[in-house]
Amino acid sequence: MKVRMHFQTKKFLTAEDLVWMFKRGLENLKESEEYVNELNVFPVPDGDTGTNLVLTMQAVVDDIDSLDNLDMRTVAAAISQASLMGARGNSGVILSQIFRGICEVIQDKEAIDSQILGQALDRARDISYKAVMKPVEGTMLTVIKDVAGAASIYSNDSVDLVELLVQLVDEAERSVQETINLLPVLKEAGVVDAGGVGLLAILRGFLDVVRGEKELVRREKVGVLSRVSPTAEDVEELYLLLPDVS
Repeated sequence: MKVRMHFQTKKFLTAEDLVWMFKRGLENLKESEEYVNELNVFPVPDGDTGTNLVLTMQAVVDDIDSLDNLDMRTVAAAISQASLMGARGNSGVILSQIFRGICEVIQDKEAIDSQILGQALDRARDISYKAVMKPVEGTMLTVIKDVAGAASIYSNDSVDLVELLVQLVDEAERSVQETINLLPVLKEAGVVDAGGVGLLAILRGFLDVVRGEKELVRREKVGVLSRVSPTAEDVEELYLLLPDVS
């Protein structure tokens, strides 16, 4: 049984929070880069999905980290533009469209609550699917679709953002586990979708910041082998939080 520790409650996200979320999302993704590369069998088994996602996220963080004005419109515009211009590979392009959809909704808001976040994820799903000529289920598209669906169920004015993000990360984990059953090439290789795992790593970073954990924690990958079918427990424990002893 999962035990969730909530460090604080949070009703609104500011532009500064977004900057921290992307920084933490990038660091989580870097921790997973090699593993995500090993999972990469679709659409081409070229072992670079993790690297492409990292490069796309790095372009965003480099841009927003240099901003002087941290209002929502400025930060949203920078995220959208930098992710598009910095997108690498199919996974990077899809990630940029997810961010584009989110930013279209939040750009004119002073702050983001649970309801606005739910609307932003709906838009992210729609934009990312439209960006692909022939969307394939069992990929990171499926994961963002499932996360947006969960957001539509759980998000409202009274829901705390910490609790909402916990639900969304849980749904992303479930969705990643299911990708192996949706795409035959994944089933044959005995892996889950690489892009979906990368997106999950980013969402976990977002959750860390919303819970008040801005300092990076060292994570250790456990239990999942790149060429065997992962169990629910494997994906659930992809990363263990460890004390930083460096």
